[in-house]
Amino acid sequence: MIQILADAAEVDAATSFLEKCRVHLHATRQKNWDHYLAAKFLLNLDRTISIADLGCGDGHSLAVYQQLGFRKLVGIDLRISKSARLRRFLAFLRNPARINFSLRQADITATGLEPESIDFISCVSVVEHGVPIGAFARECHRILKPNGMALITTDYWHNWSSTDNRDRNGYEWRIQNEDSLSGMITAFAEAGLPLRREQSIPKCKDITVEWHGRRYTFAALWFQKSK
Repeated sequence: MIQILADAAEVDAATSFLEKCRVHLHATRQKNWDHYLAAKFLLNLDRTISIADLGCGDGHSLAVYQQLGFRKLVGIDLRISKSARLRRFLAFLRNPARINFSLRQADITATGLEPESIDFISCVSVVEHGVPIGAFARECHRILKPNGMALITTDYWHNWSSTDNRDRNGYEWRIQNEDSLSGMITAFAEAGLPLRREQSIPKCKDITVEWHGRRYTFAALWFQKSK
């Protein structure tokens, strides 16, 4: 399944949904769309499933999952921020007997997690920052249980074309276009993680994000490991 953030109304609807769930809202309002997609899917699942957030950053996604009642959480990033550590500490304070919330400093293409140990993977706006997609797809397949799901979101505009692939701090930042998104879908399928539902890439509607002088929207890809 492929979803494209269409317009500001979708951002508003996503934010309203999360507010009703009484969970942490992201300071960047558009990011609530990513968390809305994950939350809407996860709310139908048993709270004891294992969730890995790959490229966990400051722990925003993990905070949402914890507040929804999920107990087995792991966040992985090359650097574990103070904010992520604080969110983990607060989770233990709220419910120390029931929560299993860990952080691991590692490359998301080599997580060190046990094979077939994870039910749900999220990776929110990470792959556009220089992640080798083939290796990442293979690692997702390795750690997911049969029928496990992976939600990958990324910065996107259908006909994006630029030779400037760095942010203001000099870090790699490549907004995806139709060709690169298709390549990602192919790489995941070759790794044994086809789209949850085959479809063509939907068309972009409105620009929803303006960041560092660039104007784009978000795309979300849902992959599922076969039995």
